[in-house]
Amino acid sequence: MQQLFERLLNKLHPSKPLHIPAGTLKLAFIATSIGVICCVSGSNGLKKYMNSLLRRLKWRSRGPQIIHTANECHNAVLELRKKCEDIRVIGLDCEWVAEGKKANKIALLQLASIDGYCSLIRLCALGHVPNSLKELLSDKSIIKTGVAVNSDASRLLKDYGVLCKGMLDLRHMAKSVGSVPAGLGKMSNLYLNKELDKDWRIRCSNWEASTLTDRQIQYASDDALVSVQLFEYFNNLKLKKDLPWYKRWFWNDKQLWAESEKYWRVYINMGYNQKGGGEQMVSSSEQNNSKASRNVNSTRKFSTKPVKDNPRQKPLYHNIYLEAPDGEVLCTCDDSKATWYLTKGLAEIIAEEPLRLRLTFEPSGRKGAGDEYYALPKNNVCVVCGSEQGLRRKNIVPLEYRKYFPIKMKDHCSHDVLLLCFECHIRNSFHEQELKNSLAAECEAPFANSKENRQRLELPDMMAVRSAARALLKGDRIPEARKEELRKVVTTYLKTKDDKETELNDELLTELGQSCFWVKNEDYHPHGSKVVDCYKGKFSNPIEGLRVLEKMWRRHFVENMEPEFLPQLWSINYEHNQHLF
Repeated sequence: MQQLFERLLNKLHPSKPLHIPAGTLKLAFIATSIGVICCVSGSNGLKKYMNSLLRRLKWRSRGPQIIHTANECHNAVLELRKKCEDIRVIGLDCEWVAEGKKANKIALLQLASIDGYCSLIRLCALGHVPNSLKELLSDKSIIKTGVAVNSDASRLLKDYGVLCKGMLDLRHMAKSVGSVPAGLGKMSNLYLNKELDKDWRIRCSNWEASTLTDRQIQYASDDALVSVQLFEYFNNLKLKKDLPWYKRWFWNDKQLWAESEKYWRVYINMGYNQKGGGEQMVSSSEQNNSKASRNVNSTRKFSTKPVKDNPRQKPLYHNIYLEAPDGEVLCTCDDSKATWYLTKGLAEIIAEEPLRLRLTFEPSGRKGAGDEYYALPKNNVCVVCGSEQGLRRKNIVPLEYRKYFPIKMKDHCSHDVLLLCFECHIRNSFHEQELKNSLAAECEAPFANSKENRQRLELPDMMAVRSAARALLKGDRIPEARKEELRKVVTTYLKTKDDKETELNDELLTELGQSCFWVKNEDYHPHGSKVVDCYKGKFSNPIEGLRVLEKMWRRHFVENMEPEFLPQLWSINYEHNQHLF
């Protein structure tokens, strides 16, 4: 290569043959190579930048598309899907009319792609959400981003029965890259140097009008476009922070997206707790459908309390083989069970690596081959992402249902106990709540302490007496007239109870202040029990109904979490071996 380079130089100067030292030739060759690479990469980067700029200018010159008919909506969805082939993200926002304290149905849905294409879909004119748009909104592979976008998803579900998936609040992204999470207008001003029109007159204008004004169109399109531009801004910050420039420079859009999606997957469908400044899991399906929500107040949000990160201190699987006297592998067990068998003299060690125990007795109830799933070793990793840190057990079929199963389906059910890391556990809890809400509506099984299903019934009169007694004990600064009213509440109750006048004293007031003001509700029926009874009653064989419920939970877990590290032979259609010892 050096000789070739020297010949090239001599051809350029044939009158004066050059004799260049080998070291100088090496340096010249390396410098030339770097120059060529920079030119190629520079042209590649410039090409990407120019294409992106031209696409944005093209759509900005056209302006947003206003959709009034189902056919126009279908075409807009096709255009959005085409633009999301590589970078699968859409800016989303909604507008509606509020009449006093009552909010009407969503009137306008704004969707924008990363290259500046924007559709303003007038749902008030359509009267429904076309199927193609429903499929786009429920496609979890396409991220829909904005500020408080989970609230918009809840309204779409409540108003039109559309279950939205792939929702990402921009404030999570801002916080992740060390920026200040704020409202859309403030973040646009801070990070994009673009001031949005947030005048309350336009924000609260008539979005159901037959024709939208230019200012309304500008306001609506800006919200969706700025959302997706902020996504791009925060995403680029994250990529620059974590990846060297020479990697990013040669990547195409698909490669960039594959890397980007890993960062934000954990925040999908996670609401943002503005007061706490952190994460808050909020169900994007607060109500399964409007009819169910009218009949049963069956929905429940995921707990807003911070989830404690208490990972396992010891591995779940020790993979110690337990054999029958004839050498058949019955199952694998942990240290504690192996120690118990050995100390009781019920087993003996037959191999050290891996550790194998053989029982010294024939286990009762062993008929035919054992369950192969339990006989295989398992890895102590998160079944979703493969992480080995912060692991905890997760019951795929929640215990609030499993505890009402017959004993045969409760014993030896570790097939449905898997390991998840903290982040995947949080994500799964959100998806789990969605199915619980669905079951609550389907089986008319409201959750505990909802309006229709309280565990305890409060006694208003007793509550008033209890409050009055406590106030009198601590009421040094209470006006005398108010004290007299409180004494009357207490004495009236005592007279009704004992049918005689009772003198008030501190001892009596203390007793009343600690009195119970509720009674047990005899009509209370646990949500889990009602769902289990419902599925048992759907089939002539109740066990078949419970198997359907089990498979439903497993399928829900697999479809929403997409686990890549499930134990060997784990299956949605797994059925318990009733002859397991």
